[in-house]
Amino acid sequence: MIRLAQARNRRYRVLIVATHAVQYSAPIYRQMARHPELDMEVAYCSLRGAESGLDPDFGKEVKWDVPCSTGIPGCCCETAPSILDRDVSSGF
Repeated sequence: MIRLAQARNRRYRVLIVATHAVQYSAPIYRQMARHPELDMEVAYCSLRGAESGLDPDFGKEVKWDVPCSTGIPGCCCETAPSILDRDVSSGF
């Protein structure tokens, strides 16, 4: 019976590694962050998408209309080389 009570009080640590902040992922990350059994963080490899910036494909500044990282515990691994800054046309 004690093990069952301990299992109910357990929090699972979750680390999500994402290449960049994405508008469509933010709601599920926020919901996971509020879950009482999860201790969750998101590590973004780039802040591209979370901040406004020039999109080379569109040729103009773009910004999501929904905040991508507000309410989500996490960090940006800016010291790690971003795969988004590489030419990936030939693959990873």
